[in-house]
Amino acid sequence: MPPLYRALTGSPLSRLFAQDVEGRSSQRRISIPWGSFHRDDYPVEALAVAADAMRWLATGEYTAVEGFARLTVAFSWHGVPYDLIAACARIPSDEIRHSEIAVRAAEKLSGYPAERVPLPIDTRRPKKPGDVRGTLRELDREVATLPALLETLAVGLLSEARRRATDPMMKAVYGAVLADEIHHARLGWYYLAWRAPQWTREDRQTLADALAPRIASRAAMISDGRTPPRGTARALRALGVMDAATQQTIVKRIMETEVVPGFDALGLGMSHAWRQSPLVARPKTKTKTKTR
Repeated sequence: MPPLYRALTGSPLSRLFAQDVEGRSSQRRISIPWGSFHRDDYPVEALAVAADAMRWLATGEYTAVEGFARLTVAFSWHGVPYDLIAACARIPSDEIRHSEIAVRAAEKLSGYPAERVPLPIDTRRPKKPGDVRGTLRELDREVATLPALLETLAVGLLSEARRRATDPMMKAVYGAVLADEIHHARLGWYYLAWRAPQWTREDRQTLADALAPRIASRAAMISDGRTPPRGTARALRALGVMDAATQQTIVKRIMETEVVPGFDALGLGMSHAWRQSPLVARPKTKTKTKTR
C-alpha cells in the first residue's frame, strides 16, 4: 500500500483546522436560559406535542453520532484531507450534545425528569450497516446523503423553527443546535467539491444513480411535523413547533434553492430526480368529456 501524504482541501475548513492545531479556536456555545421556561404559560396539549418533537429530535441527534463516527473512520481509511477528517471527527461530540439539549428541553416541556424521556433509537438505526471502511464510491454516497442532503435540510428546518419561536428557551435550543448543523452540512459540500474533480464518468453516474431515489422520495419523508390540537396553534408557534405541511414547504424550498442546484453544479443532474418527488406540485390534467 503506498504511503499516505498529508493534504488539505484549501477550503475554509483548512483555516479552522489550523486554528485548532495552533490552539486559537474561538468557537463559542450559545447559552440556553433553562430557568426562563414556565410550563404554566402554555396549554397542556401544546406542551405534549412540543415535548414529543424534542424527543424525536433527541433521537435523531443520538443516531447521528453513529453515522458520523462511521464516516470519520472511512475518511481516515481512504486518506481524505486532514481538515475534512478533523471536521468530521468533531461532529459525533456535537450530536450527543444536541441530543442532551433536546432531552433537557423535553424535560422542561413535559415535566418529567430527563431520565424518563424515552428515545425510540431502534427505529432510526440502519438495519444492516455495511463495512465502516467501504469503497470511495460508497463513501461518496454516504456523504452526499448524510451531511450534504439531510444536514442541509436540517439547517433549513431549524432556521425556520428558531425564526418562529418566541419562547426564549426554545429559541435558544434551536439556535444552539443550528449553529453546529451549519458546519455539518458544509462538511458534506466541501467533501464533494474536493472529490468531484477526481470522479470518472462512471463514478459520477454511479453516485447519481444512488442519489436519485433519495432526492425523489427521501426528502418527502424527512418531515415529522405534528398536527396541532385544536386551540394550540399559537402556543406551538411560540415553541417553534411546525405542522407537517409547513415542514414540507420548508423542505421543498431548501431542495429547490440549495440541495438540487448544489448537486447539479457537481454534474449529478438531480433536477430530473427532484421532479419525481411527491413534494413537487404537478399540474392538474383536464378530464376530457366524451360527446355523443
